[in-house]
Amino acid sequence: AVTLVSWQCGKHFKDQDQSGNYIVRDFGRAILHGLPNNSIVLTKGDLMINSARYVQSLEGFRPDVWIADQEMMTYEWYIRSLRHNFPDMKFPRGKDHYFPGHLTGFTIRDFVSLNLPSRAVFLCSDWKEGDPSWRGTYTTRPWGLCWQVVPEPLTYTTATLSQFIAATAEVPLRGVQLPGPGHRFPRHSWELVVGEHYWLAFETLGLHFMNIAEGTAMKPLAGKPPPKKSKKMLALERAIEIFTESFHGAYPSSAVVCRNLGVCLQNWLRDQPLQGASPSFLPQIRLARDAFARYYSIKEQANATDSIEGGAEQIRLAIQYYNQMLKVI
Repeated sequence: AVTLVSWQCGKHFKDQDQSGNYIVRDFGRAILHGLPNNSIVLTKGDLMINSARYVQSLEGFRPDVWIADQEMMTYEWYIRSLRHNFPDMKFPRGKDHYFPGHLTGFTIRDFVSLNLPSRAVFLCSDWKEGDPSWRGTYTTRPWGLCWQVVPEPLTYTTATLSQFIAATAEVPLRGVQLPGPGHRFPRHSWELVVGEHYWLAFETLGLHFMNIAEGTAMKPLAGKPPPKKSKKMLALERAIEIFTESFHGAYPSSAVVCRNLGVCLQNWLRDQPLQGASPSFLPQIRLARDAFARYYSIKEQANATDSIEGGAEQIRLAIQYYNQMLKVI
């Protein structure tokens, strides 16, 4: 019997050995990395709070960040614990738990309004269902694996956009361990969920900058020289950087990333001298072609070319156009 057990242990040890698995730990570090000093993080979900609290409690990583779970805040004992651990965390007077509509319950807007003036507040990963009190007062913008809560409406000047780009330049944290090709993790394992969350963070941050660029018109200033770099170009170039990193990442890039990268490059090239028809823009032209080609391939493999935004013919024409440019330039 001992021999049989030993043989089975040896046979299956490699498959079950998790001694080098740091995926969830690295996820916790990625959540907290890059947040402003003394931030408040409102978590939602076991994966978020457990991974972040692990690296904070056991590894001493980012002890300046206050972590509070929205689901747990519905319990009075948890609020007492938060008051004890974070004496400067503010709660509405006479309220002892997070429960909109209860006599002694507070809303998330109440909590954010008291704390936001002195500390940055982030969501990881979303608002709690059933409490729309934040609507009309606050909105969010992507910040790594979290979302920063900011007053509504959210607008940018060239200066504030530059500051936001600089502040989020290193998020999500690079160099983290993620499920690689040939992984053996179960379909619904936390490790695979981590990989999806990580690359989705690139997608949402890139989309945020893309939306800023698309909502900004290039208006000439009468009698004044154009700025060194407009708000539109700042946002567009940052979106391209983020989508390009995701496009070349180890995790298979989504159809959305491929399309958005192609569209951003297309818009960027149009704003260049000669609409990008210059040898100096060959890398961007080639990347735009590759992005649209992969987008079409993903849709084709899924038998979903009829769902291509703008029509499949437009994507084929774009690929042909950039191929022609690469031959001519």
